[in-house]
Amino acid sequence: MPVKITKKPNFGGLGAQKISKAQKEFRKAAADHVSTIDINTSHGRRFDGTSLPNYKPSTVKSYEARGLETGFMDLRLTGNMMQSLQHKVTSSGNSMFIKIFFAATASFSRGASKRTSAIDKARVNQRRFNFFGISDEQKQEIVKRIKERIK
Repeated sequence: MPVKITKKPNFGGLGAQKISKAQKEFRKAAADHVSTIDINTSHGRRFDGTSLPNYKPSTVKSYEARGLETGFMDLRLTGNMMQSLQHKVTSSGNSMFIKIFFAATASFSRGASKRTSAIDKARVNQRRFNFFGISDEQKQEIVKRIKERIK
């Protein structure tokens, strides 16, 4: 389920200083996209800005009783799932890659005896709501940003 930017700008022929700058910009771009996903999720939106579905009436009733947000779907009920969102920048040859993923570092209780890892929760939510990803437009913006900043 990781998000990968698979367009591979060729950094061959750049000097070591520009390659280092490109790696730094890739890390910033990855961190920014993680923040965008978190912000969108906290406002009832998917990674691409489209709205998540409304809660079912039974969920609204339960959440209202607990004083939770019901006006839009917020997938950050406990915060554990989104806190496990990580990013990594790697390189191979003349190419660099951004990988954004959920790390299996957190687990939380869902009832008396059921424990769910953050990655399992993300997998289920992704299947149900398609909240996590990167659009072609976002990929193009990231690549453009990096190219402009390493000139």
